[in-house]
Formats: sequence, C-alpha cells, structure tokens
Amino acid sequence: MTPDADDQPRGPAPAALMPARLRALLQALRGDLAVLVVLTVLTLAVAHPAALQPSSRVIGWPGDNLQHVYAVGWMAQAALLGRSPFIDPRLNFPDGLQLMTTDLAYLSNLVVAPATWLFGPVFGYNLIILASLLLSGYIAYRWVLQLTASRAGGLVAGAAFLLVPYRIAHAYGHLQLVVTFPLPLYFWALDGALRARRVLSWHQARLAAAALLLSATSQYYLVIGLVGALAYGSLSLPVLDWRAGMRRGAAAALTSGMGALLGALPYLAALSSRSFTPYPIAATRVWSADPLNFLLPAPYHPLWGQLVAAVRPEPYWIEKGLYVGIVALVLASYALVAGQATLHGRAAPWAATALVGLIFALGTDVHRANVPLSADAPIWLPAYYLGQLPGLSLMRVWARFGVLTILFVALLAGAGAAALVRRTGPRAAPVGVTLLLLIVLDMAPGRLPSALIGPRPAD
Repeated sequence: MTPDADDQPRGPAPAALMPARLRALLQALRGDLAVLVVLTVLTLAVAHPAALQPSSRVIGWPGDNLQHVYAVGWMAQAALLGRSPFIDPRLNFPDGLQLMTTDLAYLSNLVVAPATWLFGPVFGYNLIILASLLLSGYIAYRWVLQLTASRAGGLVAGAAFLLVPYRIAHAYGHLQLVVTFPLPLYFWALDGALRARRVLSWHQARLAAAALLLSATSQYYLVIGLVGALAYGSLSLPVLDWRAGMRRGAAAALTSGMGALLGALPYLAALSSRSFTPYPIAATRVWSADPLNFLLPAPYHPLWGQLVAAVRPEPYWIEKGLYVGIVALVLASYALVAGQATLHGRAAPWAATALVGLIFALGTDVHRANVPLSADAPIWLPAYYLGQLPGLSLMRVWARFGVLTILFVALLAGAGAAALVRRTGPRAAPVGVTLLLLIVLDMAPGRLPSALIGPRPAD
C-alpha cells in the first residue's frame, strides 16, 4: 500500500532555505511593486528620447556624451581582449590613453559590460542613465519609508529626487554626474553606522561598500560626499550619546576612508601620467552658483520654461540647474515644523547638510547672474579654502555641491509629505496622490533634445 502524499516526509519550504535578508528584500520588492511602476514611468518620461531608441540615440547634442559612450564601449571590449579597462593602447600611441585622467563612472561602465557586448556601447550608456534615474528615486523612497512608515512620503521623496533638473541637465553629457544613487546610499549607510548599537556591525560594512561605490562613480561625488559627511556626523552626535557617538564617528570615518581609497585606486594609478592639471581660482570662480539657481525652474519645463529663460537667462544652466522644486521646498519646510517626530532626530542633520551643500555650491565668492559681487576684493567663501587643499585644486565646478542640497530637500519633502498625509486621516490617499502630482507638475521634464549616434565616414 502506497502511503498518502500528505504522509510523506517533507523538506524545508523553499522560502525557508533563503537567507533572512534575501527574503526581506524580496518581500520589500513585492510591497514596492506599485511604487516601482510609478518610478519607472517617471524614468521613461525623463529619458524617453533615448529610451525609444536605446541602441542609437542619446539625450542632448553630440559632445561629452560621445566620450562616455566610447568609454563604456572600450571598458566592455577590454574585458573580452584581456586588456586593462583603464588604458586604451589604440590611442595616444605608444603610451596608450589613460581613461582615468578624466572623471568616469567606471564601475557602472563595467557592470553594464554584458549589455554592451549584446547591444552596443550606446545601449550600455543609456542603460546606465535609466538605471541611475530609477535607483536614485527608489533609494530615496526606501530611506524615507524606513523612517516614516509612509509609502506616500517615500514616493514624494523618490519622485522629487528622480525628477530634479540637475540630473536631467547632466544627462546631456556628464554620465558620471547622472549616477547619483550612491549619494543617498552613502548617507543612509552613514546614518546607520552612527546610530548602530555596536561600533563594529554590518552597518560599517555597508558604509565601506557605499563609500567605494561613491568613489568609483565620481571623484566629485567622493569629495562632496565626504564634506557632507562631516556636517552630517557633527550634527548627529548631539542627538546620540556623546562618547559612544564619538567612537562610532571615528569608526565611520575610518570605514569611509578605506572604501573611498579602494574606489579611487584607478585614479591613483593614473597619477604617473601627470595629466592632472590644477585649476587656478580665476578659472573656477565663474562656476560658482547663484542662490537663485536653486529657486528657478529649468528652461526646458514644458509650461513655464521659456518664460523663465527669457526673464532670467542662464547660459551655464547645465552646470547650474540646481532647482530643488517649490513644492519640495514647501514640504521640506513643513517637515522641519511638524514632521520632526517621524525623523527621530534626523531633521537637523538633514537640514544642515542641505545648507552645507548650498554654501559650497556658492563657490569661491558670491555671484549674481554669473558676475562676482566684488570682482577685485571678494569675501572668500569656504569653497575657496577647500580648493587650496592638496588635490582639490583639480575641482572646477563648485555648483555641483548643490546636489547635496537637492538630495536632502527631497528627503525632507518626503518626511513633510508623510506628516501631512498622516494628519489628513481618511483623506490620506487623495492627499498623497495630489502631492505626487504637484511634484511631477513642478519638475516635468518636457521633451529633451536628442541625437542619433552611429558610424560616420572617416575624415
């Protein structure tokens, strides 16, 4: 007689065989499915010219984007040839071309190599942009969700950070600056390391990995992240037990340094090429942001972009497109007034780090409409003194520090939205949807220019 199937001994269920963290990740992704759909739609709306023809079309006009398409292609090809991805022997013969004498998101280039092999370097380039848009929004969403337990608040933060003109403008050709998702990842890991019960914990490993990722994305972002981390850590310590906080802070600094150093190794190896040229202050002053750059919408906005461009033209808008969003700014202000309880002591560090980003983005001295207020006798700002430090004279565009302000305003906006939605009770769902739509309306990307990229006859 054959035993009934129900009487047969059973092995562990498949879910039980998964590591706990993997199960938690899969559960989170299932719960976030609707959010991921919304963020994906926003990503495609931003990059739709390239998304429709990902193997042949790029956002913007032919320029720096071609350099990054080339780098994506060579780094993928080098793996097949058994060559270093950081030196192209075909160029600058006989020495070869040191790719790391410029700022490259080299880790992203290497990760998309399989897609580049299959579909070409333009596809790999566009894949990095699409993934960076989606991940930037999703990581901001997850951090706010973890703190506030509000999907509406998290989605507002994610949408506000995904749609910012800063990233869209740099998608015209500065691929390494489009890859912004390591920034929220790094500060989230830093926050966890500073608040962990034990000095040595998995939070430190997360922080080291995030610092490595930041360093392997952009040396600009590495400097910006480390400067922001000083402000974030300094403002977090009073909230914590002071002595324990100092120990955690020291451990976090050491861990960040180790990860950053590991990520910077390709750049350090290229130092022998002597291709790094420091910039004199006279060449960097013009790249100081104007405070209005944070408040004026992008010139490509489909409704009022042309009006903004006519009233207050910005010839350097690709570098100085720092609009944080009026809706996001109002919600961030509300978070500082009414939403601090949901942030558990993070309101001050978030606001202070946003302010530090703004101060450094103002550059060497105060400018208005790209003209220094005092050309001959300026009052130097902190960025001027930062540029005197060894190695940092290689930085040229101080306005890029504004990405810190943009990030933390978006996070605070999410916290403000969470607090507002919570107070509305039964009307929470329509209020959350309305806030999201206002963010989208405020930062709508419109139709961006694009260019077909392909072989051309030799000159």
